[in-house]
Amino acid sequence: MARMPRWLQGRSVDRPVPLTDLKLTAQILSYSRSKGLFAGLELKGVVIKPDKDDMRDVYGEGVTAREVLKENKVTAPVSVRAFPNTLGRFSSRLAENRD
Repeated sequence: MARMPRWLQGRSVDRPVPLTDLKLTAQILSYSRSKGLFAGLELKGVVIKPDKDDMRDVYGEGVTAREVLKENKVTAPVSVRAFPNTLGRFSSRLAENRD
């Protein structure tokens, strides 16, 4: 069994925190502090339902999640672009390290 990381020793957590390796191969990993959160997870057979109010607030009236995610009919606002750009930057690094 893996040892508890030093940074986690002596801290209380209110959620399960699975141990993983440097390549983050655990199915679910979460870590939070008072000013941040990181979560990585694997989705298989999961249904994610978009929030219509949030979609309207970000993209405007009548824009669907399908148009944004699958059909690329809508350009994401600047406020939204930072998130997928950051994911892409780190995902490509992880993919390179796995080879």
